[in-house]
Amino acid sequence: MTKRVTISLAIILVALVATPVRAGDPPGPYHKNDRWGFKVKSPNGWLTAAMSANEKWVASKFVGSKGLKPKDAGNTYYWEQKPDFWIIGFPHSRKGERKAEIKDGKYGQKVFTTKENYRDYKDFMKKEGIAGGGYHFTREEEIDGPEGKISIYEALMEDPTGARASKRILTWVYHFDDIDFAVQFRILDDYYKNYLKGFKGCLKSFRRIKRKRALPGAETTGRKIKDKDDETGMTTEEKKQSRQEEMEGRIAREKDVLGKGWYMARSKNYVAFSNTTRKYTKRILNHCEAVRAYLAKELGEVGSDYVPPGIVRVFQNYDAQRAYSQGSKSLWSGASPILVAKRQGGSFGYEFDGLSSSITSQWLSYKNTALSNSMPPWLRYGLTQYLRMGRSKGKKLEFKLDGWDRTRLRALLKSGRAAPIKKMFLRDTEGMDVYTQSGSVVWYLLTKGNRGAFKGALRNYLQNLIVSIETAQAELEAEREKQLAKLEAAKAGEAGESDEDEDEDEEGGDEEASAAEEFSQAMIDAFKKRSKKIYEDSFNATFSEITDKQWDRLDRAWYAWAK
Repeated sequence: MTKRVTISLAIILVALVATPVRAGDPPGPYHKNDRWGFKVKSPNGWLTAAMSANEKWVASKFVGSKGLKPKDAGNTYYWEQKPDFWIIGFPHSRKGERKAEIKDGKYGQKVFTTKENYRDYKDFMKKEGIAGGGYHFTREEEIDGPEGKISIYEALMEDPTGARASKRILTWVYHFDDIDFAVQFRILDDYYKNYLKGFKGCLKSFRRIKRKRALPGAETTGRKIKDKDDETGMTTEEKKQSRQEEMEGRIAREKDVLGKGWYMARSKNYVAFSNTTRKYTKRILNHCEAVRAYLAKELGEVGSDYVPPGIVRVFQNYDAQRAYSQGSKSLWSGASPILVAKRQGGSFGYEFDGLSSSITSQWLSYKNTALSNSMPPWLRYGLTQYLRMGRSKGKKLEFKLDGWDRTRLRALLKSGRAAPIKKMFLRDTEGMDVYTQSGSVVWYLLTKGNRGAFKGALRNYLQNLIVSIETAQAELEAEREKQLAKLEAAKAGEAGESDEDEDEDEEGGDEEASAAEEFSQAMIDAFKKRSKKIYEDSFNATFSEITDKQWDRLDRAWYAWAK
């Protein structure tokens, strides 16, 4: 009899364990943040997101353990969304920061430099767009908490895509004498009630603790905004020193905010902040060095400016990368790190493709900023696409077109929409899909097609493009001075006129506005003319002796190689 009772109890216990008693996740252990001075419980099993030193408002972030999709989605495909949990800090001392300053821009326009400030959580919610679309508050009230007043906000965000994916936002704002903390949950509305009990448990757990460091942004409180160094007029050596100081300072700040499980690894030209294995991180750094070495060898002559060390954030998976990438606008101020998420499965993940593209774009922007900003879009994209096809073996790159890229390229060739290469350089490619073929064209011109009449063609074109940019820039500066002189003359003429009554004042104001508008339009026209001249002059300087027959032979040779 006793044996039967024991078996029955065991069956009941197994059944109770196997049967879910809740849909949401209950609060887990406390998460402590001594930088901002608080502790709070996040839902059990939720991912703690890595934080950036640039982030000035969001103190901590967490992401749900399960992906959710609208219950009314049926069998249609829908990208699953995970709920998130943010703690946002609003130090009272930062309300005194200077919010903006106005200065004269390079071309006579007024430039506004801003440091975003927020009146309160609702102001932050509106300006940062954290709802992701239109929203309205369904609840606003104030209650007494253990350490002061707590404002409770509940908002419903309608899905702008019509995919039945409305979201619910629940926030408790804790008000203290020196700072307000907004503790915010965001989730698909279909699951809000299921998770609400767990959310409330986390919201109620918020407590202050002793802060061990200065609050983010406190170092600039009450001071005039310091702009990022303008490199205009700097020598090559001055640029190098400025970039070294800026990047080393950034590396130190990022290291200072590394969370549990993160570490720093450094190679010759790159710094990795990673929470993956050291073996995988070393593989990432080796790939970065291989791409950079190839760029220096093959395209080093495009500029003489110093390329500082690059920062790479290496995440265990895409969820961790996505959690890091979401935050306030301050997250992306200054130099942004390259983000890499380890692909689950596969001997050589697609994450290396994006890594190569990002390294190439960053290297070009530092090596020659003017060239990077004025390069024909197809060529810039083609260079990054070409390097994306590189696979590192040790310190060298081996190039291989993957199956997806080859399928797309073959479909383009078959469709007849591939642009002749001459037309790509002339930017006469309307209606043609030049981006699908751009990586292949760059690859061909740097390798097999780098011979005969086109030997060194791409490198020569880049060199001539640099000269054209410098010449056109000088002409644009001269036009700017000319137009500024006209604008100042118009203002001086108005100042010399009699202002006997209000009507004349108003007329003078209209004339000044008209002169300013003419100046603005003249500079827009001059900039368009500059761009056209850059491409025409660099093409003529490079390919003036190339005949149409030679261009046709190049197209046929590339076509046969590409397919």
